[in-house]
Amino acid sequence: MRIVLFDFIFDQERPGISGLSDIVWNWARHLVAMGDRVHIVAPYPKSAQPPEGTFVHRFPVPPIGYRNIIGHVLIVLRGWLEIQKLGRVDIIQAPEYLSTGVFALLSRDTPVVLRVPGNIYERVAHGNPFDWSVTQVLKAAARVSARRCARIIVTSEDMRSWWAKTGAPESRMVLIPTGVDVELFRPIVNARTLLGIPRDRKVILYVGRLSHEKGIQHLLEALPAVDKDTPDVELHLVGDGKLRSHLLELAKKLQVEKRVTFHGWLDQPSLPMYYSAADVTVLPSFTEGLPRTMLEAMACGSPFLGTTITGVVDHVQDGETGFLVPPGDSNELAQKLRMVLKNATQAREIGERGREYVLRKLDWRVIVQRMRQEVYHRIGQD
Repeated sequence: MRIVLFDFIFDQERPGISGLSDIVWNWARHLVAMGDRVHIVAPYPKSAQPPEGTFVHRFPVPPIGYRNIIGHVLIVLRGWLEIQKLGRVDIIQAPEYLSTGVFALLSRDTPVVLRVPGNIYERVAHGNPFDWSVTQVLKAAARVSARRCARIIVTSEDMRSWWAKTGAPESRMVLIPTGVDVELFRPIVNARTLLGIPRDRKVILYVGRLSHEKGIQHLLEALPAVDKDTPDVELHLVGDGKLRSHLLELAKKLQVEKRVTFHGWLDQPSLPMYYSAADVTVLPSFTEGLPRTMLEAMACGSPFLGTTITGVVDHVQDGETGFLVPPGDSNELAQKLRMVLKNATQAREIGERGREYVLRKLDWRVIVQRMRQEVYHRIGQD
């Protein structure tokens, strides 16, 4: 098949490893390996080196570029002009619904596929980070994508329900979760030595945005109780966001600031080291689509502790492939953390079972094969 992948949600300094761009590169890598002819259309800098075997069509970022929603729309329109130069293609696919909304309106013959990690209406319901103007454009793009895309690949049952509310027919939605690069995210035996973390420390890890919906404040609130029971505990926060200053103040208020390390954002190749060094990786979110932190941690064999929300409970069985607590409950979180840290052997065994589950179900090779069979080939049968 001749497939176009459109990619523009990434840091200009880090295409392929930031935003949604790493997802596009993983699609491309495995589609090429399966024999498809893959064209990536994107505003990449010349230094970007997408997966071998892909055909890359670069275009410059418009003058106002990434600064606002108008710049985003201009990028998408310029991308459409590049796609038109390619002639006949079988599929146009993108990982976000601004571009698919535009492409689905403009495309007469080529099916447009949206693979989507979220939904603007879900964001509005659970803490929307966008201003009014961006929200209105995204709502319009989501409604068009829901009604006009040939297929919408949703990553969880919750996202299926949100896209149904947005107007997507059940017959055009397919549930296929996000994959994970198991060659990158794998256990690293000597991770603690390489990071300089003493072997006798108990390491709790969080990876992600520092924002309210992630529930990190409850992780900090749980820490004093864990500290009393496990005085050698350390909390490592990898990521950044608007909540950072508040979390710093909260750590001081709770008198656990010496136990907490803020690392900021780290590049992807560094993350397996931290997952492998952790006694437990925690994601105390109130809402998620399908959290990549969970997939990455499990792929590295790190015992994963999440909340009983959709996207997490779809893949984690408490005490089997990970651990679960109710969202927003600091006391329950503290109790579960204490149990996990006290029972290191059991936790490691559960971490190993989590990794086995990811290898069977969520390796990108498995996910992309499903995408070809359950989406691309069935579109051809419509």
